[in-house]
Amino acid sequence: MVDLKSLVENESIADVACSLAGIGGDHVLSYIYLDHLYTRYKQTVHQTPEFRKAIRQLIEQQKLVMSPQMGLSRGINWEMPQCRKDKKYGFE
Repeated sequence: MVDLKSLVENESIADVACSLAGIGGDHVLSYIYLDHLYTRYKQTVHQTPEFRKAIRQLIEQQKLVMSPQMGLSRGINWEMPQCRKDKKYGFE
């Protein structure tokens, strides 16, 4: 099981989003869920436009794709973050 609290507290927004992004189809990460993770574990992110800016930048770089239902999945330029490669926080 992934330790979401430690992931959010210790990694960049881009790494968290890319680590949790689904592969598309039924496997997507809800933007709203990601937003709630930061509201719960790292509220300071919402005091500035940092969160939205980071997600927008990932979408512009085509590392993530957002569906009309606000689901985030891996884009054509998606790269596995180092924390996931290292299997930190319970990733397998």
